[in-house]
Amino acid sequence: MKKAAKRALPIILALALALAIAFPAAIAGVTYAKQADTGINLVDERFELVTLIFRLAGHESYRLQVTEYQQELITAFEKHKNHPAVQYAAELLHISSSDVLAYAMHIMEDMSDLIEDTNSLCSPFGDRWTYSTIYTFWPLVLDFYHDTNFAAYFQSKMPFFLAESERFMGYAYIMGIDEDWFVPYAVKFYAPMAYRFIISPSIYLANDSASVAETAHYAVLASLMDDRHFAGGMLVHEYCHSFGTGAGIMWFMENDEHRKMCEEATHYFYHDELTISVEYMVRAYSILYFADHGDDTAVAYLLQYEKEMGFPHIDEVYKRLREYEQRDPV
Repeated sequence: MKKAAKRALPIILALALALAIAFPAAIAGVTYAKQADTGINLVDERFELVTLIFRLAGHESYRLQVTEYQQELITAFEKHKNHPAVQYAAELLHISSSDVLAYAMHIMEDMSDLIEDTNSLCSPFGDRWTYSTIYTFWPLVLDFYHDTNFAAYFQSKMPFFLAESERFMGYAYIMGIDEDWFVPYAVKFYAPMAYRFIISPSIYLANDSASVAETAHYAVLASLMDDRHFAGGMLVHEYCHSFGTGAGIMWFMENDEHRKMCEEATHYFYHDELTISVEYMVRAYSILYFADHGDDTAVAYLLQYEKEMGFPHIDEVYKRLREYEQRDPV
């Protein structure tokens, strides 16, 4: 790769700091585990709890009431709309859905406390959380959990969750997602973590991902997905996000042509050049996954699909990525 021009030095220094913030120092080896078991519940109580609070607060990502389950959530919990947790969440509607996922996954599984993530210099819960909002929200979330007896409700829905999990595993995992493929890139871009996915019946045809310290990179997919190839493609995309930020920053810093393209790019959803760089690299690596697994049909489809999704330069980005990976393979 070409070195960045001197005029970009302030940008490089700022992005180098961002890279240090986003990714802890590399450690020997990689913490990694597959999620291949069947007969398990993939619906996460923590995510369902936090998204319910934001649903009652009116967050745009959780307002839809398309399914019977989503309608039931409102019926069962609407009487708690004035709970302090919901009122505080109403002040946090700028929080993105990926940051909501990050918050939920930083709650300990026994609901006793938040996981401390000391690997970041800023909020590991996402860019829009602050130390103050994180720790002001937490006792309110816990109060909501107990005041509403959410644990009992969640357990009452377990037969439904298990059925959704069994159906989804047939779509998303049994199709053969090769989790081993992601590991060398996680190491290469200082993202030593396991890969986990959860499903949610409370979101509608959506997907997000977030990392928790060095322990795991979580992807959440809507359980409504009924196409195994689409669900599998979304899972690959979200797993690529584990190292996509590091890749996007590196390319933005070190490749003049790529950086210029991102600086001149516009997108209907992503509005700054660094985010556009990250999103391009996540998509390029997702396509590379399918290319490495001999799925030329998926490669051709995704190249066209990403153009339709507002990434008109995906062909050239993917070509540069292939050339780079051939010169510097993992």
